[in-house]
Amino acid sequence: MPELDYDNPTLLTLSYFTRLLFSELDREEIVHKALDGLADFSGTLEMGLFFHNPMTHEMDAVGVMTEKGCVEKKMSVPMDDFPVKELIAKKIPLDLPLDPDRGLPWPLPSDDPGGPRCMCLPLIACNNEVVGMVTMRRTEGTPLEHVMTIPLRIVLAQIAVVLETERLFRMAVYDGLTGLYVRRFFLSRLAEE
Repeated sequence: MPELDYDNPTLLTLSYFTRLLFSELDREEIVHKALDGLADFSGTLEMGLFFHNPMTHEMDAVGVMTEKGCVEKKMSVPMDDFPVKELIAKKIPLDLPLDPDRGLPWPLPSDDPGGPRCMCLPLIACNNEVVGMVTMRRTEGTPLEHVMTIPLRIVLAQIAVVLETERLFRMAVYDGLTGLYVRRFFLSRLAEE
């Protein structure tokens, strides 16, 4: 078994990102930290982060990163629309032509070999379930293996687990009907105050 290099900058960055990401239970903060981490490990500043909404069976855009930084973009895509259906079925990254008219990285259903590309990456959590997806612009001429590095795959897995943890925390703490704290959590917070 090879020895770990604890002075490796990639390992140090990955360790720091992991601590930052797992310290959050607020969805908005998770989105910003996830997009920042994805930008660091993918080398691209154009990406979209989508969460699976089990109530509507859609993928909801919750964050977009551009050269100007993170912005919120409202967009929902039905689960049976391309490429979401294919991404969920195959659970592997898809490399497709980029749709330049969407305002965020999104693929075209055609298989045009020229022009900019869009990577669609599944966020796979517990039970091998797709809980979201990331779309990112891939620079022309960049080989696929330079985009899908091992650290990026680790970051994607961590983001999926954190998103699932946040969803379960929200379900355990908030009443689904009223949106208020459940009694046990309310009493715990009251004791802390």
